[in-house]
Amino acid sequence: MLVALFRNNANAFIGENMNRLKAGAVLKVPSAEAAGAVAPKEAKQIIQAQSADFGAYRSRLATGVQATAPETSRAASGQVQAEVQDRKATAAAAPDKLTLSKGAVGAASKPVDGVATAREQKESSARVAELAKNVEDLQKLKGAAAGAPAAAPAPAPGTVSVPVAGVPAAPVVTPPASAAVAPPPAPAAVASAPSPAAACG
Repeated sequence: MLVALFRNNANAFIGENMNRLKAGAVLKVPSAEAAGAVAPKEAKQIIQAQSADFGAYRSRLATGVQATAPETSRAASGQVQAEVQDRKATAAAAPDKLTLSKGAVGAASKPVDGVATAREQKESSARVAELAKNVEDLQKLKGAAAGAPAAAPAPAPGTVSVPVAGVPAAPVVTPPASAAVAPPPAPAAVASAPSPAAACG
């Protein structure tokens, strides 16, 4: 397949070598018949020849670079020491020091403390007012319950009363089933004023 691809795109390679593909070249894939037309023995020989040619090209490039390399007139200088100096030990001898100013911290926290205290007092007074209202409402309910125990509504027929701890049980009265419910009384008749014609005549 490689040899068929190379033969189908001869213009895409530099120096007629399959190892030197041009940058940005678009290759056309050969048909299956064209790829099968190349014998495996022939393909192996072509690939070996191309690889040997590419190896020679690389060696020419390598020798050309060495021959044209400029000679440097600079010489390296310095000393080689067997003992290594530990620079971290000298840096650790002088520890970092952090100093805080107490005046700036105290002055900045006083307004914040004042705001927090004022908010706490406001919430506390609101809570006390709500609790006082709740106690007053409970005392009103207690007074209303103690003053009118007979005025409590009678339970509906067929209901069962459940005793509550600390509250005396009221007697349950159920009306007889045969008693008819009396209709509410009719409103009293309103006396009408005499008409003006009757008053004149």
